[in-house]
Amino acid sequence: MHSVHEKILKFMSKFQSKHGYAPTVRDIMKHLKFASPRSVSYHLDRMEIAGLIKNAGKARSLQVACVVEDRPDNPMIPVYGPIRAGHPELQSQLPLGMLEIPPALFSSGVQKKGFALTVKGDSMEGAGILDGDLVIIENSQPREGDIVAALIDGESTLKRLVKKNGTSYLKAENPKYRDLIPAAELVIQGVAVGSYRKF
Repeated sequence: MHSVHEKILKFMSKFQSKHGYAPTVRDIMKHLKFASPRSVSYHLDRMEIAGLIKNAGKARSLQVACVVEDRPDNPMIPVYGPIRAGHPELQSQLPLGMLEIPPALFSSGVQKKGFALTVKGDSMEGAGILDGDLVIIENSQPREGDIVAALIDGESTLKRLVKKNGTSYLKAENPKYRDLIPAAELVIQGVAVGSYRKF
């Protein structure tokens, strides 16, 4: 996680606990000694894209979307996204920020090559993965029935992996969406091992 983003998250959490409401942009600017509100807004925009905060666009509407602990040894993973939980689409590979991994999700696959994706769409709602969630992806060998981040014919999506009669394909957890059978190629990028729910 970007050091400035971590400082903002910690200040927001402490401010909320003390006062019972969220800090304003100017509160953050004053406490962290930013030069202008615009500088704060820039970082808040990046943090919202990464799923670290939620901003309703009103005064004192900022909300922390993940917990930052005072543990410098906690590993962090890059946040990419969004990934479609709907119809596949081309996926940007530029990281949007960093996410601290909670202790419950420590594993070699997450720590070494893990990453997080911001979910876009409702095709996995039956598995409890909703639009706007952050899904943590582990670099591990997928098994039948795993929820995976995949490239299907060059486009990215989040679906359940199904294997039948020697053929692998992707299945949604929403009856509105059809099965995705690769025309040429199916590449599994990783296995979903956990998620954060935005407030």
